Amino acid sequence: MGVSTSNFLTWDGSVLSIGGKINHLAGSVLYNSADTVRGETSATYTRHKELTIRRPGTYTIKFSIASTDASASAFGRIYRNSSAIGTERSTASGSPVEFSEDISGWSANDTIQIFTKFTGTGGQSCSLTNFRVYVLDYDSSTITYDA
Repeated sequence: MGVSTSNFLTWDGSVLSIGGKINHLAGSVLYNSADTVRGETSATYTRHKELTIRRPGTYTIKFSIASTDASASAFGRIYRNSSAIGTERSTASGSPVEFSEDISGWSANDTIQIFTKFTGTGGQSCSLTNFRVYVLDYDSSTITYDA
């Protein structure tokens, strides 16, 4: 195993030094979201949601889909940089059904995308909502006093 020159952890007996890239881990802390409803009538996958990430790592990605026609299915899938990577999900439910997947291997400036398609006809459609991305934790500022 080689020695990394960009990532390190050292302890000299009194000082702990940490350096390098820190990756996100999948979790339950909301990182970002796009909850607006988007409709689709096409039978081919079409992009509707996209988030550019700034840190590498593993992300928990959730989205909800529904069908306006109980005899037809709504399909949704997670993409990375316009390439399908998630499991194809489907439902014929008229109420939004949430799907979740932990996906690793993300790099800084990758795009997490949700594509949908619909098998129905005659003015029916599917809907996509609640695109949400979660991590284990992340650095953020917190107001600790406001008098």
